[in-house]
Amino acid sequence: MLDALAFGTAMDVEEDSEQPTNSGLQVQYRSFEDLERYCYNVASVVGLVCIRIFGYNKADAEPLAERCGLAFQLTNIIRDVKEDAALGRVYLPGKDLAEFSISATEIASTVDPARIRPLLALQAQRAFENYRAAEDLIPLIDEDSQPALWVLVTIYRGLLEKIVRLNYDVFTRRVSLSVWEKLKILSRGFLQRIL
Repeated sequence: MLDALAFGTAMDVEEDSEQPTNSGLQVQYRSFEDLERYCYNVASVVGLVCIRIFGYNKADAEPLAERCGLAFQLTNIIRDVKEDAALGRVYLPGKDLAEFSISATEIASTVDPARIRPLLALQAQRAFENYRAAEDLIPLIDEDSQPALWVLVTIYRGLLEKIVRLNYDVFTRRVSLSVWEKLKILSRGFLQRIL
């Protein structure tokens, strides 16, 4: 698993991503399937490691953990789209950019963030579909660890829900949950553990 994680982080610098644009931006992945492979290596593998630490009782937990990792990484990609573009990387799939007639340069310049919202909404929809796996995963985790996983999922899903509430405004601010919001989630997880 650690090999897959190392491979995933190396994918960021692989040469088979699309050619850089005139602005030096690189669309890292041509299709959503390519992006999923990257997400597997950098996030789903982490999910698989976590459930081994948490303990689980059925092999069904593994594909569900992979889907949770994908949801987490898609959330990160949406939140960090501006910062990644500033570093010369666009993780949104090239085919999706083409479908919405958006260039990598537009992502970086964010001259018209409203044009990019539908593209981000598509990624959010994919993430929410994968967050549903958590509902089936949590009962498969050892009872003592279920609250910890619930907290992780709730924080990440809450971050994505906040991005949606802010109408995908990830260009004028870095969206995050406040310390208070995180503490509220953490306390609910703690209460699940003791009740």
